[in-house]
Amino acid sequence: MEVEVNCGYGDTSITLVGLPDAAVKESKDRVSTALANSGYRFPMGRTTINLAPADVKKEGPSFDLPIALGMLAASEQVETDQLDHFVAIGELALTGAVRPCKGVLPIALRARADGRAGVRRDLGGDPRTRAVGAPAATGTFRAQAEDHLQCPVGSEGTERILRA
Repeated sequence: MEVEVNCGYGDTSITLVGLPDAAVKESKDRVSTALANSGYRFPMGRTTINLAPADVKKEGPSFDLPIALGMLAASEQVETDQLDHFVAIGELALTGAVRPCKGVLPIALRARADGRAGVRRDLGGDPRTRAVGAPAATGTFRAQAEDHLQCPVGSEGTERILRA
């Protein structure tokens, strides 16, 4: 699955496409509140979020974290070239905390097989993702965005986060 985000001109709105279920549709509210409570600004204008592939139904709140990271990058609140190197999965609390979600182990296995540098998630220290060799980092959304997305892969900052 891929999450694509575009921020453009127009009335301020969020459009979510790609067969989202009710929990995924609700992510618009969780993400916008988590961004605001984490010290970021809500993107003004029309924001379109595409969950690809469009013909596969998306379920659960695990899309919150990748949507939020995409919104920050698309609205130019963070500048990074790191989003393509990592897989993000996680539910966001309204405070910006990253909550655990189901399905991380198969995602970590796929990330490793695809050569991704790591998995962004919160499992409460679940050792299974470490067992498959998929480095993972946890914490609040703001901490993940600041500590990770602005560090190039292989840098000292990224290595510190990945060992967490």
